[in-house]
Amino acid sequence: MPHFVLVPMLATGHAGLMLDMARALAGRGALVTFVTTPLNLLCLGRAPVDGALPIHFLPLLFPCAEAGLPEGCESADALPGIDFLRNFHDLCAMLRAPLVADLREADTLASGLDSDTCHPWTGAVARELGMPRLALETFCAFSSFYMR
Repeated sequence: MPHFVLVPMLATGHAGLMLDMARALAGRGALVTFVTTPLNLLCLGRAPVDGALPIHFLPLLFPCAEAGLPEGCESADALPGIDFLRNFHDLCAMLRAPLVADLREADTLASGLDSDTCHPWTGAVARELGMPRLALETFCAFSSFYMR
């Protein structure tokens, strides 16, 4: 059974899209590990997926104080201002070591990692664990067309 690790940007709109992908993959028989934080897991709702689907939620601790963020800023949506965005992205990159450790201890080896383009650090995770990485671009079609 293929096993995919999904790492969304920690923001409501991004996580929702990645959760839809998790449901689609799991509905086709893949095991899915969905990486998030404890507070973001709560934001996904009481029952983010059908219990029959093989989706495992991996909530990693998000030590806000270490990055100079107010406590509870586990989502870009919760930041008190744009001035905190760099700290937020730096803290997201600090999730690399705990993610690698958790994936090494997992019962099943992951077949691949799919992450938001906002998380370039996940490329190093995939290389370290010897798996392919795909990047999810969440830009809408019009914005992509306009940029080109």
